[in-house]
This record gives sequence, C-alpha cells and structure tokens, in this order.
Amino acid sequence: VCATADGGAALFNMEDGQFFVGIMLFEVAARSVLIIKHKNDAGYSVLCGGVDGVIHRIPLNINPKTGKVDEENPFGVSQTTKTAIKPKHTGPVMCMASPGDG
Repeated sequence: VCATADGGAALFNMEDGQFFVGIMLFEVAARSVLIIKHKNDAGYSVLCGGVDGVIHRIPLNINPKTGKVDEENPFGVSQTTKTAIKPKHTGPVMCMASPGDG
C-alpha cells in the first residue's frame, strides 16, 4: 500500500508488485499509510493520513477461501461510509507506526 500525492491510497499485489486498486480519500495529498491487523478478529484495515491532519480507516475485504484481499471488492466501505477518525490532528500526519503485534 502507498499514499499518493493526489489524495489516495493505492494497493499493490504482493506476488507480482502490480497496482490493482486505489481509493481517493482527500482533496489534499495523502502523506502516510499502513495496513493494520484488527485485534478482535482476522480482519485488516488501511490507515491513511493526510496533510490536513485527518486519518482515514478503511476496512479490507479478505476472501475467506484464499486469505487474500478480494481484488474485485477490496474495501469494506461504500460511497457514504464515514472513514475519518475523530478528532483529527492539528498538523499534517507525516508518519504512522504499526502496533507491536500487527
């Protein structure tokens, strides 16, 4: 996963390195991004921070048969899902770190 200057997050295939999907989150540049494992279940989410101080959390749809991200429908959100974590930071989100176990 990577943050993009046009305000999105892009996912890449771990096997061949090819881009397969992106999601637009900001009207400003995205600065930092990571994938975290949920503590209570086997799910994962993308966290993406922008220069405006907002961090978005986007759940990933995992194919239960393959254990990989569902490339046909990778994000567990709709057009109306609120993904911003409150409250936002007062400055740009320059970097994020994964918790110790994920």
